[in-house]
Amino acid sequence: MVDTKLILTPQETAKNILVSFEVKEDYDFLDIKFNYEPKSLEDRRKMNIALEKSYKKYNIPLEMQNKVQNLKSLDNLLTIMLISPSKYVGAAHKLTRNQRHMISPTNSTEGFMNTPIEKGIWQLRINVHLVITDTCTCKIQIRGRKNTDWYPCELHCHSTHSDGKFTIEELIKNAKMHGLAGIALTDHNTNSGIEKAKIEAEKQGLVLLQGTEWTTYYGHMLVQGKCEYFEWYDTKIDGLEPKLQKIREYGGISGVAHPFRPGNPIGTGCNWEYIVNDWSNMTYIEILSGESPTEYYYNDRAIKLWFSLLDKGYRLTPTSGIDWHRELKKEATYACTWIRATDGLSEQAMLDALKNHATTLTIGNRLNFKLKHGKDIAQIGDTICSGDANVIIELDDLWVPNKNADIVHKTVSIITNQQQLVYTGDIDKAIPDINLKEGNWYVAIVSGTLNGKPSLIAITAPIWCE
Repeated sequence: MVDTKLILTPQETAKNILVSFEVKEDYDFLDIKFNYEPKSLEDRRKMNIALEKSYKKYNIPLEMQNKVQNLKSLDNLLTIMLISPSKYVGAAHKLTRNQRHMISPTNSTEGFMNTPIEKGIWQLRINVHLVITDTCTCKIQIRGRKNTDWYPCELHCHSTHSDGKFTIEELIKNAKMHGLAGIALTDHNTNSGIEKAKIEAEKQGLVLLQGTEWTTYYGHMLVQGKCEYFEWYDTKIDGLEPKLQKIREYGGISGVAHPFRPGNPIGTGCNWEYIVNDWSNMTYIEILSGESPTEYYYNDRAIKLWFSLLDKGYRLTPTSGIDWHRELKKEATYACTWIRATDGLSEQAMLDALKNHATTLTIGNRLNFKLKHGKDIAQIGDTICSGDANVIIELDDLWVPNKNADIVHKTVSIITNQQQLVYTGDIDKAIPDINLKEGNWYVAIVSGTLNGKPSLIAITAPIWCE
């Protein structure tokens, strides 16, 4: 709807700039990006000239002048306000120069009222409080969007009901603060915090998935759903499979947690040592684990394990998990498990998505992957017939888990059985058709850089060819 670039000068100070746009279609929310640069004037000579003028204009005492003189910069300030066809919606009086705002009937960005996206003429007004630099470049992008079927979730969380530092309330508030839509509480060998967590999650508008982390002598396993089966303690290293069957019978699902994290004495029981001959009762594998999963060698091994089990015909869903015990470090670059839920997110929808392989994992933009064969379109987790197929790759930056990290999405690759490379190329180039082989699986991977270092950025669950 709007893509505008303005070059402002000091003469625009104390003026309002109108950007009108028309909403012609039905949208669930507006997505507004607003930024300007430079933020500051740092030239000492120009700063002194501007400050001297203000000292005289406002008759500022010498003592205050001396304090002001220590400023390292003088800042531009631009803010915005929004008016719908029928009312004033609100304003973003922020001191940050890179801003993004969502306007919706139920969950508008703070500063803006919840409001329906009416058809008609809307007004965005740029309030130019100060341009102190010679020029200031301002960019505005406005898009109408419809709700997605994908929801950002965290599936491995702990509280003070086991060894976590978070109280239940703190965990839920942190999840909300990070923009998550759903979380699983998976305290070690107990679900005593579940009822309180459900109450707190409902207050915050989050979906809570009931869970437990079976913390055994030979590996950790996440068990989720309304499963009241906790008999892990007598499980032998070669005796897990009957337990997996029992979990299914109790209505739960299970997934291997951080399979290659070091075990005793570094992390008691963390390494997956169980001998599993039949993986058909396991639902998923946590292939990205920890606060900064792309930096840990053991996640590379987990991905290879997952690929090897896909090669053997097991349809296992990939997940990520912070293994969230405490406040994240400032430098953390965690992964998010996006879950597809076509009828809205709920506890059952989270379980169904894990069972149906409807996940995509990312530290950056959400990666969607589709294959089109004739009139048939297969999404992540679906099956499709063999033959030539169009590849559809979509990257959505509506919500990104690591907003302060420098993430560059560079290449996209399609991987199949035996980790064979079907295609790789620049992210912004058209992808040629690929030939789908019966019995194969296909996974999309986006690679790039994270804070200047080569990194995996995103990986999807497979699409299977039958």
